[in-house]
Amino acid sequence: MRCVFFSTMVVLLMLLLNAGISAASVADMNGMWWDPGKPGMGIYLAVNADTGAVCGSWYLYDKRGNPQWVTFMGSFNGNLLSTGLYRFTGPSMGDAWDHTKIYSQRVGEVSIDFSDSAQLNMSYTIDGIAGTMSLVKFSSGEFASTLWWDIHKQGQGVSSFHFTNLYGQDQLGIVWYVYDSVGNCTWYTAIGDPSATVFDVMAFTGPPPGDPWDGSLVRSWKAGTVSVDFSQGHGSPVDIEFVIDGVSSSLSLEPFVCPVAVPQ
Repeated sequence: MRCVFFSTMVVLLMLLLNAGISAASVADMNGMWWDPGKPGMGIYLAVNADTGAVCGSWYLYDKRGNPQWVTFMGSFNGNLLSTGLYRFTGPSMGDAWDHTKIYSQRVGEVSIDFSDSAQLNMSYTIDGIAGTMSLVKFSSGEFASTLWWDIHKQGQGVSSFHFTNLYGQDQLGIVWYVYDSVGNCTWYTAIGDPSATVFDVMAFTGPPPGDPWDGSLVRSWKAGTVSVDFSQGHGSPVDIEFVIDGVSSSLSLEPFVCPVAVPQ
């Protein structure tokens, strides 16, 4: 099925906020979540307090240990979100961006219980593998978390967020959802001081989803750099440049709102 990253999710559902979750608590759900017992993967949630739309990007690993990401979009049914998981392929890194090469495939299902806003209970099936996660908020701080996209390079995305490290210091986190040299979905992360404008980019491998999950198998290494300046705030358009294994990719980012009407 041919599609364009978040735009395909928009076509799937038009959403309304059901009773049971307040607008204030919905807004608090925006940001990066993780299961502390399963480090090495995470889920970014973008929740629209006006409509109840929930867009998610989950970065994880496939059966061979390679990094992959899947997306989902759905609506609250009371305190429960249940919807499909979609994996993407797209243009090879380094090639001219061509969104007509982006395809998606439904690869599983996900259900998230939002009854406790401090801990989200998630169950999933992906590629025939079933598992669970107990999600807590990873992002923190006074700065807003943001899901970004370049409307002229649809099919990839960037999430940015703040978190507190083990030393109590505020840190900036970045995740880039993109495609590798053969067009398979992959992801990279970067963390550092929020006042910095150049960060090391890390690549990962790790165990596939499922229970039990062995976090000791997660490996990371420096794959490149990213240059970005968020000094104008996380709601203002910003230019970003990644250099991965010598290949440069530039994006003109603007905040992504879930759901959004996408020009075709």
